[in-house]
Amino acid sequence: MAVFIISNREISQVKEGTKTVSKFCFESQTGTSSFRIAKFLGFKPPLADGISKKEYKNLLKTHSDSSQEILSDYFNYDYLPVKEVLLELKHKGKVSQDKLNRLRGSQRMFYEFYSTMLETKSGKRGDLLVFIHGYSYTFSDELEAIETLKRQYIDNPESPVQNLLLLSWPGSKSLFPYTYIDDKRNSIDAGLVFYKMMLKYNEFIKQVLADPELDFCGQRIHLMAHSMGNRLLRSALICMKTSGIMKVLDQVLLLNSDISVNSFDKEDESLYKLTKLANRISVYIHKSDDVLSISTLSKNILSPRLGKYGPVGIKNLPDNVVIVDCSHTKNDLGSKLHDIADHWGYLTSSEVQRDILATLRGEHEELIAHRNLHKKHDRYFQIGESQA
Repeated sequence: MAVFIISNREISQVKEGTKTVSKFCFESQTGTSSFRIAKFLGFKPPLADGISKKEYKNLLKTHSDSSQEILSDYFNYDYLPVKEVLLELKHKGKVSQDKLNRLRGSQRMFYEFYSTMLETKSGKRGDLLVFIHGYSYTFSDELEAIETLKRQYIDNPESPVQNLLLLSWPGSKSLFPYTYIDDKRNSIDAGLVFYKMMLKYNEFIKQVLADPELDFCGQRIHLMAHSMGNRLLRSALICMKTSGIMKVLDQVLLLNSDISVNSFDKEDESLYKLTKLANRISVYIHKSDDVLSISTLSKNILSPRLGKYGPVGIKNLPDNVVIVDCSHTKNDLGSKLHDIADHWGYLTSSEVQRDILATLRGEHEELIAHRNLHKKHDRYFQIGESQA
């Protein structure tokens, strides 16, 4: 299993034993223009040390928790050293530690993802899930989110996912609506980080994976974006050229999307580009999503949200786009605000999780258990006990 983080968060110097090292700022609310990569090393829950969560976060401002290792990256896109290491691994069965140590940033990340996915045992899946979180996340929240995603979508034997890439972007500390404008701007800026990663991956494919000597790993890449993370995704897609797009993603899941219901219109080329990148796009909606109601009424007047109402012009959607209506599902796994707002179904509802896992496994949309096809629309499915 390999877990990495890409981010444009600010960096601070913190103590790690006798050394001073660079770490992402845990409470940062602003982004930078820099593209940074970190390897996730594990997150130890603060209460395990007998201190409160607040005390733990204050401690992290000056001392490292060893949950992340920032890897410096090259400015240029040179992945030939990765190919050299992978060919050595194939022909000799081992890799020179000196050559491995010289791999930096995205070189090291792509190497670890590819080699880990290649080593997956026959009959098992070793897919990669790219996750973009929503608004109001501090970095410490993201580390907890990684552990939650790992528990629900990696450790789960029903999941095909074994590797995770988190796109970390700075959000406000509060869930109150006045923080929305800052997070909206931050999500758009962070879209450039995702765009840069796509450019790097494109070069990795051309320079490394195109070599006939290297074996195809046989695994898939999926993308999951929640809430305002969809705005970040949209911002990245706007930067992409329409011509020459490769289908590099298998399943794309747009969860409770805080973008316009018109986002699939041909006049808005961004999500049409996404239909060219992916084998299938599943739009998960909830008609009682209170967070998206606030977004519509207070910050996006006259622009209903995709994750609440679904896309307009359903009959004109591309063939690889489906809608999954979760309005009748129960929040039986979450607590507190998550239970009230109907905005975090991928974490709080076992019914939504079951459907997501089936989607990630690549099951045909009409054959996924517990789905019911809408009476009027093809590719519009409803899940939940009351739909049985």
